[in-house]
Amino acid sequence: MSWLCRCYGRTVGGTGVKKKLRRNKKVETFKGTDRDMECCGGYQYTLGEKNTDDGAIRCGNKGFHSCEAPMDVLRYFPARDGNRYFTAEAGGDIDRSGADDSKIASSELTIKAEIGLPGIIRAHMEYTRKTAVSYVLRFIFKSP
Repeated sequence: MSWLCRCYGRTVGGTGVKKKLRRNKKVETFKGTDRDMECCGGYQYTLGEKNTDDGAIRCGNKGFHSCEAPMDVLRYFPARDGNRYFTAEAGGDIDRSGADDSKIASSELTIKAEIGLPGIIRAHMEYTRKTAVSYVLRFIFKSP
């Protein structure tokens, strides 16, 4: 049985919402890496550098992965073993299909700033506030 979590805009308990964003829209995301700023598959990130992928982008398979909800990065990079956390900007082709959380794959990803675990927690509180306010406003203005 699945239900729609309106705060996160995703299906919980079932498959993720399949949704693509338009090309070249910039999205603020959060990225986790190991202590050496490497990711799964050994890709090396550099702070402030724009990373690009010219291939077909598919969430969970190909592209640069990051999360729109800050705490979701802990699912992929738990707070142990020196893992590091960053704000990032995703752009280019962005794919959300197949994710059970706010994980996305993008053809462009720029690591902006290191925020650590305390920054992830603060950012998630702000993210939750913004999504709740957005949901309430949509609900109020859609009501007859």
